[in-house]
Amino acid sequence: MIGSAAEYGVVRLEENPIREDRVLNPVSIYGLTKAWQTQLAGYYASSGVDVVVARVFNLDGPRLSERLFIGRLQKQIAEVLACQKTVIELGPLTAIRDYVSTDEAADQVLAIAEHGETGRVYHVASGLPVKMRDILVRYLSIHKLDASIVHEDLI
Repeated sequence: MIGSAAEYGVVRLEENPIREDRVLNPVSIYGLTKAWQTQLAGYYASSGVDVVVARVFNLDGPRLSERLFIGRLQKQIAEVLACQKTVIELGPLTAIRDYVSTDEAADQVLAIAEHGETGRVYHVASGLPVKMRDILVRYLSIHKLDASIVHEDLI
């Protein structure tokens, strides 16, 4: 089963790195439904069904949902490059997240499916903290865009 880091909810800096057995405390409907799925997977595993949970962290790759930071950034960069808009508007970029490439995530999920122990939860992540601002800088550099077109809402 594919889980999500959203199952953890808000995580304080000093709680990192998060362990797979950390208490779940989702703060969104999405995170709550994923936490319920994890509980259901645990129930089935205890009933003899071969099930594992691959809890995916933040993805970095092409064509991501606009509900995700990188997906919103990709969409706005495409609009700037197509001359549909002149600025990129983002929220605060101070957060630090674990981003894993979509290719690496797929490799990890396959390895978990093939070799995971029934009933266990496994993180699908890079293990590296990344500042959201650094992701912005990398994407701007790839597309040869100047940072002056970015408007950051600091509220």
